[in-house]
Amino acid sequence: MKLNLFLVVMIQKQNNNFIWKGWGNFGVNQENQGQIWKVFQIIKEEWGRRISFIGQTRFTFQPYCKDSMCIFDLNQETGEFIKIKEIYVAGGKQCSQFCNQQYVKSKSLLLNKNCMQLNIMIIKEQGDCHQVQTLSFITHFVYGSISNDGEYLITWDQGLCKITIWKLDYLD
Repeated sequence: MKLNLFLVVMIQKQNNNFIWKGWGNFGVNQENQGQIWKVFQIIKEEWGRRISFIGQTRFTFQPYCKDSMCIFDLNQETGEFIKIKEIYVAGGKQCSQFCNQQYVKSKSLLLNKNCMQLNIMIIKEQGDCHQVQTLSFITHFVYGSISNDGEYLITWDQGLCKITIWKLDYLD
């Protein structure tokens, strides 16, 4: 009997797709007639813990303890998702599985944890990305959640045993 372990499942509401991450690969499933999900594509990629849709046909993937994050997009000619870009992100040598990637569409804002760092970045339509801020912690046991409007970020830092509430402040 083969056991499949899924670490992350992210649902993309408008396009009826979801992506899942297991050991050694991940896949894209598509809703079939509004009721059943079927495997649409399996992508062989490095092992990782974070994956999130950032648009109707685009998603990000964070390989484990790597200093780059991958962006995948749907190729209109082939109908399959392909890697279009790798972006530098701050990281480290050890990472916990908690704190999923979170995307706030109204601000094009992505929260991506990588090891002991929370990377906050803006991702534009064409896939261009720039790092807005990197928050560094003393442990990889950091958990965070961003508000639906992208105005607030809350973090739990296990190393300091504290919850911190951050407010987004725009710089000119």
